[in-house]
Amino acid sequence: MEASLHVERQFQWQSAEGVHLVSSELRIDAPCRLQSVSPAPGLVVGLTLYGTAESVLLGETEQVHAIPPNFCWALPVQQGNVLESRYQAGTRIAGAGFFLPADWLRFHGQQDPSLAILLHILEEGRMRCADTPCQVEQHITQLLHNPYHGKLADLYLEARAHDLLFNLIETLSGTRRTSALSHGERRLEKAHEIINTRLHNPPSLEELAREAGISISALRKDFKRRYGLPVMSYIRKRQLDEAREELRHGASVTATALKYGYDTPANFSTAFKRQHGNSPSQQRRQDQGIISMQ
Repeated sequence: MEASLHVERQFQWQSAEGVHLVSSELRIDAPCRLQSVSPAPGLVVGLTLYGTAESVLLGETEQVHAIPPNFCWALPVQQGNVLESRYQAGTRIAGAGFFLPADWLRFHGQQDPSLAILLHILEEGRMRCADTPCQVEQHITQLLHNPYHGKLADLYLEARAHDLLFNLIETLSGTRRTSALSHGERRLEKAHEIINTRLHNPPSLEELAREAGISISALRKDFKRRYGLPVMSYIRKRQLDEAREELRHGASVTATALKYGYDTPANFSTAFKRQHGNSPSQQRRQDQGIISMQ
């Protein structure tokens, strides 16, 4: 199991009232399953930033739930329930999950309608899903890229955990307070949209700032604050994520390297391996092996 699963980042946090968070970024080299046992009745709420998995509630009849990216979800569990996460080989996945004890929901649900709705989801016993707002994605990205060390890192983790939990509760309960985005936030979202629609031909920093209507200095500072990475690092990461998906669907290494701006397959291979843990050719052989076994 250890050889097939690599934990690239992982953070845990727990409140005095028993609310528990695990946020992870994982790389899966071979099909594997991870199990956890619910310590008490409660609600597991979370989201997947990227990558896919299956969440299975084991029992006499397995309840299998697909966990796609860009969705947040709430899954009711009882004490002693075994929750199994199933991953395919070649998966790279990042996400976060909270455990909200039923007693915590009952106590605070008397005072807050959002938590009362989550308590109803728990009592109903069915999984719920909702689209992930960009604020939620921002909080989990910040969790996974904690820039501090020591005590400041602990304080940063706790603050981001509260931010993420608050936004998940609002989203899943349908009580999100919508507010008008500031002019600067709209420009950042425009820059983010431009990047993700032009990964094969990304703009320079100067061009991106001009098209989004924002100064270069503000773009540098605020993009990292909102999305967790500097602009060019974010572009490279997204390009390599897309390249990996294209290789999985049969694209050639050379064509993929050229498509995403690498002058040689060797340079592409170096960057790809640094992010994904294996070379493009290894990735293709691995995926072809999976296909041949299916």
